[in-house]
Amino acid sequence: MGMVQPNATFSPSSTAQNDVRKVASDPSMIQYPPTKQNATLTVLEARRHLQQQANDDIAKIGLRGRQYKRFVDTRTLIDTIKLRDQGMPYAEIEERHCLGPGTVKKLGRHEVFSHVSATK
Repeated sequence: MGMVQPNATFSPSSTAQNDVRKVASDPSMIQYPPTKQNATLTVLEARRHLQQQANDDIAKIGLRGRQYKRFVDTRTLIDTIKLRDQGMPYAEIEERHCLGPGTVKKLGRHEVFSHVSATK
């Protein structure tokens, strides 16, 4: 089908600032909103920042001094919930999984948040 030529009609109520023919021939004239107003770019930047923090946590595990995870993977979360539901003390679970003090308590009581495994 090929490229479609824009219909360059005049409209007195148009709010467009650029002549369509000029913009089509010069892509540098296209005006994009600032990146801070772009929701997609903001989310991607936040995700990149969180991923970097998680990578830093992984790199620090095992170094001198006690390092706690700020982020947990799904397997650790499920194991933590199962141990909590079995009645293991929170401090012992946190020690086992290198979680910061009070992390297990943030998950709430057994009746509020729990793991249910699907059976076939």
